[in-house]
Amino acid sequence: VRMLLDIGGAFDARKELLTAADDIARIVERTGRRAVLDGLNSSERRVVHNRVSEDDSVKTRSEGEEGDRRLLVERA
Repeated sequence: VRMLLDIGGAFDARKELLTAADDIARIVERTGRRAVLDGLNSSERRVVHNRVSEDDSVKTRSEGEEGDRRLLVERA
């Protein structure tokens, strides 16, 4: 028997983050304008990096100092 507990809605939050990453990648690909995401912690940035890396038409990079890092999504 396998059991999965969603403490504090973490799985729903991750699902929403993945959906947002997909939406942002499509917008960047379509418009050619870069998107800047701030306010993400390191694990959230990693989720977005990993998701967007599946799409060859866009790329991500982080910039800034710890505590004030932001994620940029740009056309590849």
